[in-house]
Amino acid sequence: SAFWDSWYAQQNDTPVEWSSQLNAEVMTRIKAILEQLPAPEDGKKLVLLELGCGSSSFTLMLRDIGFDVVGADFSQEVITANRLRHPKIRWECADAMKLDEVFEPGSFDCIIGKTLLDCFMTRRDAAQSIRKMLEQCHKALKAPHGRLVFLDKGSAYHFIGRGRVEKLKVNAGRSMHLHMMRVSGSQAAGGSDGEPFGGANQWELDLPALHGHLSTTLDCDRGAVVVSAVAADS
Repeated sequence: SAFWDSWYAQQNDTPVEWSSQLNAEVMTRIKAILEQLPAPEDGKKLVLLELGCGSSSFTLMLRDIGFDVVGADFSQEVITANRLRHPKIRWECADAMKLDEVFEPGSFDCIIGKTLLDCFMTRRDAAQSIRKMLEQCHKALKAPHGRLVFLDKGSAYHFIGRGRVEKLKVNAGRSMHLHMMRVSGSQAAGGSDGEPFGGANQWELDLPALHGHLSTTLDCDRGAVVVSAVAADS
């Protein structure tokens, strides 16, 4: 965190937009994902965590489309600045791989990270670090409906192997990967095979049909993907 504290201090309290400012099309897609979540109790809003918020305006944009948002970042410097700049929003200094030191289990309906995986993929221990982060996100999400959404320049699907990835245009000539994962209702309380929270089987796997000739289903009891041939006219 010392590096990021120093870096943000040098910005002289100037907000920084990582990658780019998100356009209305991207925000509409994110809102559509969030609207698939169960409606909260009367008088309450869905609770979101923007993980790795930095000093960008994304937390504010999520708040402005109707959600109760918490911003979290590894840098105390930027969190302190955000608290002064936007005192009505909750800001917390938190390590993405140690979220349970700050947040109670089941605190959030959705966790969103913008350019977070891009940062993790620069690490030498990217695979292990991303796994730890997923385990922590799984704990912090509400079961069984919690969602985890990443928006990054690069795709980390080869590290994660779960969820669904879409490519969205954020402005002229630039696109980002939107990666959405859902907590698995069948194993939301912990893995039956001894895996810690956030193991591969703890996240639902989207299984689209393959070329119209093969269908795939997930056998949760056996933890296996079943591939079946289907008739061409079915």
